[in-house]
Amino acid sequence: MLNNFLIAYGSQTGQAKAIALRLSEKCQAHNLTHRIHCLSANEKEFCIEKECLVIFVVSTTGDGEPPDSAHRFFTCLKRQVRQKQKSLSNLKFALLGLGDSNYNTFCGAPKALEKLLLQLHAKAFYPTGYCDEAVETATVAEPWICGLLELLLSKENLDSIDQTLPLDDLSLNMENTEIASLGSTPERLNGIMTPRSNGRESQAIRCRMETDPNYRYDYYYDDDQRLRGEQSTVVDPTIAHSPSMPSRRPRFYTFEECQCRWAEPSVVGCEQLRNVIELKVPSLALIVPKLTSIVTHEDYTQLNFPTTTPETEYAGQASPRYMARLLKRTVLTAPTAKKSKVLLQFDLSGFHTPYKPGDAFSFICSNPQNEVNWLLYRMNLSVLADKRCTLKLLPEAERRGDKLPPYLPEVSSLRYLFTHCLDIRQSPSRILLRLFAEHCKTFGEKRRLMELCSSQGQQQYQRYIRRAGLSLMDVLHAFPSCLPPVDRLIELLPRLRPRPYSLAW
Repeated sequence: MLNNFLIAYGSQTGQAKAIALRLSEKCQAHNLTHRIHCLSANEKEFCIEKECLVIFVVSTTGDGEPPDSAHRFFTCLKRQVRQKQKSLSNLKFALLGLGDSNYNTFCGAPKALEKLLLQLHAKAFYPTGYCDEAVETATVAEPWICGLLELLLSKENLDSIDQTLPLDDLSLNMENTEIASLGSTPERLNGIMTPRSNGRESQAIRCRMETDPNYRYDYYYDDDQRLRGEQSTVVDPTIAHSPSMPSRRPRFYTFEECQCRWAEPSVVGCEQLRNVIELKVPSLALIVPKLTSIVTHEDYTQLNFPTTTPETEYAGQASPRYMARLLKRTVLTAPTAKKSKVLLQFDLSGFHTPYKPGDAFSFICSNPQNEVNWLLYRMNLSVLADKRCTLKLLPEAERRGDKLPPYLPEVSSLRYLFTHCLDIRQSPSRILLRLFAEHCKTFGEKRRLMELCSSQGQQQYQRYIRRAGLSLMDVLHAFPSCLPPVDRLIELLPRLRPRPYSLAW
């Protein structure tokens, strides 16, 4: 059994730190003496040249860049490499990297760190793990931690490992792929015309929604009034269900059939990949079903924000949640501006946590009601949206030891899940597009989704989905024959996260 080793993390949003702390807790439970520090503490709390065994947990930010807290550490190692030093010849390390395969550079910072460590003659004693946020970080992190603990607790003497593991053995990257053999795409995709480019890359989706005037969804006033800043937007939750309050039944929408003509190339078609027969796409083994939803006839009326518990706190959260009251909303830009800027004034008189310049306030914003309504309508779930929904693990998942994510309530409603718990505005990941392809009724749409999620189509994915800012609804609207199971959406959609804004005065 090894003792007195170091767990070092580099974190941008707090996720790498959270994993490092979880690893630390498990080590402590097994009486493994260790220290845990941020990489920014190098030459302060620890000295990397004097360490014998270090476990790194490092995330990626931007286009493959290290997190801000690790920049100085990386610079130090790069300087030693340029000087052709062998300063880490006594160091043995394990590395868990965090990244997102939806970006061009997957796990760029962890891979760069691994290369630097090896160039300085450090030795890897355990295969490197690469967590993919596009799938689920825990898919790699949990097995990696379990295997590492088993090794640390074993009687094997790690000092006997004198050789660096072969590079081919250093990766537990879960970018599993499979080859999909598909015919070429026809010129006409399932009734959606794809004319040759006329100078524009795409045409905006437009769909008119009409509100049934008999139904309202408000506390005191209409959503449009809130958007205009005519009244305060926050209502005390204790009076939200008062009998004197107006009805909070949701609006129901009807939709006109939308006839969209997409220019080409665009998200629905591009000639560049049309003749590629074998596409290298993410393996369906990465999306093994874990949960199922059971909807009953009972109404579910809870519409407030989820209550917070230690398990549902966000990474990097430093204070309890606070319900702030919006006092004033002022639009700072002209009506013709391409991007509007808004000044919001909040009442923080009851917020007692001290803060200073450089800290950040993170705002938890529910998904817009009309977008949730559209998604439920598109998924043929409008009738079931407000019924009691229970989430349960499948028997196979229980046997594997899986658990429901703590941010998903066991009992709620589909409307509640898509409003407060899941991010429906984020661009769909490549693994989600792979799932969509499996549930398309027409060949042309399946083929195009396969192209977008394939290795060959990564540039098109970046161009037409991520950089274009297409959301889940945009993609479902562009591929009308696609109808994925709601259970898989609940599993694969990321958690709805707060939006941070830095403080300055």
